[in-house]
Amino acid sequence: MTLAPYEFHRDGRRDLAEMIILHEYPISMVEHMGFRKYSKTLQPGFKVPSRNTTRKDIMKRYELEKENVATLLRKAKGKIALTTDMFLYVPAPHTAEVLADALKESIHSWNLDLRLSSIIVDNCSTNDAMMEILKGVFPYSSLLLRDKDPSHEFSELDKYLDAGNVPLVQDFDILNWLKTNGDTYPILQQITRDILSIPVSTVALESAFSTSGRVLNPYRSRLLPKLVEALMCTQNWIWATLKDCGEFKDDVYAKLVGELEEEFETWDIDSGTSGVCTE
Repeated sequence: MTLAPYEFHRDGRRDLAEMIILHEYPISMVEHMGFRKYSKTLQPGFKVPSRNTTRKDIMKRYELEKENVATLLRKAKGKIALTTDMFLYVPAPHTAEVLADALKESIHSWNLDLRLSSIIVDNCSTNDAMMEILKGVFPYSSLLLRDKDPSHEFSELDKYLDAGNVPLVQDFDILNWLKTNGDTYPILQQITRDILSIPVSTVALESAFSTSGRVLNPYRSRLLPKLVEALMCTQNWIWATLKDCGEFKDDVYAKLVGELEEEFETWDIDSGTSGVCTE
């Protein structure tokens, strides 16, 4: 038998908060005798934090991940398509004015005022009225692509129109062509990127917010709205990071995707509607 020195990792509190966020465990579990005994067995040097300390750790992780997302948005080129379903998360009354104020506050806080290409909402009269209010808040110029030098736009248009036709073959990939020719037609590439970022159906809208039933269980429904927001948003951001980095080894994400696919199959795409919005 070979004995090796054991290294004590001081990231235990961070990983504990992440575990609670990812798997929707109750925060009170850190005060359960069984959990504390189990943790002491794994690492006697780790002091399990209290419920209040764990709550603070969760909020710290939320602020960190939020800043990471904000940095990513600042560095991203082009416009941003916003998808929202506020009826589940904005306190009543759900009037057009209340929803518009909530959306304006969110857009301003993320500095998206001049970068919006579209705002996707569900189909109902309240949302229609809300969008009419927002039209008077955000300038129409934010929805237009502009270049500092107008002559550059004309020269690129002339260049595009004068170019020879691209042979259309069966496996022709227009997106790959636009990516390859981005240096020649930068504005065309930007237009394509901005337009294709807009969801073609609000089915994606409903699926994007379908975690509410799991997160807002009877226990968590008693939590403060700010903490619920932190739990839901941070969970989404961490899962995305784990998936992109190839670090995800569990089958939980696959299960969630399966649930979303099953939900997608229940939607009546031909009817042109994606759900019922009550006022």
